[in-house]
Amino acid sequence: MASTVDTLLESICPQLANALDKDIYLEIAQLTTSSVALGEAYNLALALRAAHEYTLDQTRQMGTGGQIIGMTEGRSSVMFAEPSKRLSPLETTQYGQRLKILFRSLGLVATSTGG
Repeated sequence: MASTVDTLLESICPQLANALDKDIYLEIAQLTTSSVALGEAYNLALALRAAHEYTLDQTRQMGTGGQIIGMTEGRSSVMFAEPSKRLSPLETTQYGQRLKILFRSLGLVATSTGG
């Protein structure tokens, strides 16, 4: 029995499941995810894609500069790595990484049109 997207979001990304703009992220996921290619894994792919897009937006709003590569405590200091141009947008969040694993397990190639 396939779980609903809402049930999956509750488990995968509770922050998005309770967000007021959840429907926007689900619509983005629907527009960028093929139900034909994914079959029974479609709802999981939608939830992961929506969580990925939501996380990207939340990270941008917080001004996160990338992976932390250095930290000093006295007088506070944090150093961020330059964003890698070789990483695809799906590789930038845990949800995107899980989506790519799902695609591979189904014999599909993950592609991205933005991030």
